[in-house]
This record gives sequence, structure tokens and C-alpha cells, in this order.
Amino acid sequence: MPTSLLVRISSSPLWLLLVLVGLAGALHLVFVFAFPLKNVTWKYADYAWLLVAAIGGLAASAKSGQYIATNQLNLQGPWTNNSYNFLRSDIKVVKEIACMKRERSSFSPNNYDEIVKAQQFVCAQYEKLDSEMPVSVKAPFRPLAELGYHPITGDERYVKYEIERLASDATEYDQNVATYKDLVDRADSTDWETANAALGPLLLAFAIAIRITKTTGEIRNDRKKS
Repeated sequence: MPTSLLVRISSSPLWLLLVLVGLAGALHLVFVFAFPLKNVTWKYADYAWLLVAAIGGLAASAKSGQYIATNQLNLQGPWTNNSYNFLRSDIKVVKEIACMKRERSSFSPNNYDEIVKAQQFVCAQYEKLDSEMPVSVKAPFRPLAELGYHPITGDERYVKYEIERLASDATEYDQNVATYKDLVDRADSTDWETANAALGPLLLAFAIAIRITKTTGEIRNDRKKS
């Protein structure tokens, strides 16, 4: 049976009901009327329908996982995009701070030249990032290593804030990209997963048909005895 037909049947309550009635009718015809089973044998049918129901439930759970991943993906996309926008915004803001012109005064510390040199070094790195990194990104999101990003380095005695702020933004974006790609993989179903999910409702219908037939068979046997 083609996968597309399985999906259509599993996703249609009317078709599932027709399949359930058809299966129940076939089982009644064989095991209740043509070759009636004894009550002891019907007891073993409990194992059969419970096993089929369990397999059907596990098969259907794959679809629920895909559904959850798809919904999470709708939120993760904007979060990932916003984390990159936040990073680019910080690059511009911190660049202005690091590249701000400074003049020596009577209040300047003794290590003024070292401070200026450290800030100028960081300024050059921020200017490079601002000119080379794209202004915005869109799905599928690429990691920062592919967007012209490089960590800021420098003397942390004077430019620790400038270094750590960008590193924090970069980590946040890359984590969001990893989460986004994981959700894409989970939301994208293969042919096997689609067929497996489609079989779930059909197996549950089969389990119910067995259970209905079992009940009918036991009632018929009891009436014969009485």
C-alpha cells in the first residue's frame, strides 16, 4: 500500500472508522462464525490486541515529536535572528566606545598610553567585524565562523568589557543556531518516519477490532452454554 494512501487513511476519521468496521467484520466472520474460538483462546487475544495497541501508540508518537519540533521551530527562528541582530548592534555600540578619541589630561593615569593602545587595538578589530559581517541573517542560519566573525583579543586589564560582551553575544547566537538546526532535523520526517506515523492509527484500529471481536466471541460462547 503506498505511503500516501496510508497517510490519507490515518489522517481521516471517516476512513479510519471504515477500516475499523471492515477489520471488525472480517475478524467476526472468521473467528466468531466460521471458526469460533473457545473462551480460553479468547483470553489469549488480550495479549494480541494489547501488543498491537502498544506498537500503534509508539508509532504514532513519532508524529507527535515532529509536531512539537515544528512548533518550537516557529519560535526558534525569530530567536536566532534576534540574537544575531543583538550581536550586530553590540558591535556598533562597542565599536563607538572603543574608537572614541581620547586626550591626555592632568587627570590621566600613569598607564594612559597603555590603555589607549589597548583600546585602539580593540577598535581596529571591531571596525573589521562591522565592515565584513553581514548586516542581517536569515534561515537557514550559518554559524559565526562562516560569517566573518572572529573573537576579540586584547589586554583584559583595560578592555575586558569589550572582549567579554562580544564573546557572550557570539556564544548566544551559535547556541541558537545549533538548536535551530536540531529542530529542523527533528521536524523533517523521512519516508520511513512518515510511513511509521501513518501505521500508528491503523494499528490502533486493528487492536480495537480485535478487542470488539473478542467481546462478541465470549458473549456468543456464554449464550451457547446457557
